[in-house]
Amino acid sequence: MSLWEQINKSPSVRINALKMIIKIANKHPELRQEISFLTQDHYIESLSPGARHSASKLVNEVLH
Repeated sequence: MSLWEQINKSPSVRINALKMIIKIANKHPELRQEISFLTQDHYIESLSPGARHSASKLVNEVLH
């Protein structure tokens, strides 16, 4: 969580952190609602366009 929340980290590090968070949320469905909190604009805006696209795809797969 802390790696994802550190917006000054490189986008690739943050995307990998998000992947791990989502992997954990898939095993523990009660955590899925927390994903929407982690994808607020201030977390997404600092990502590169490609990383932003990857993040939105990952989140859409979990939430839908």
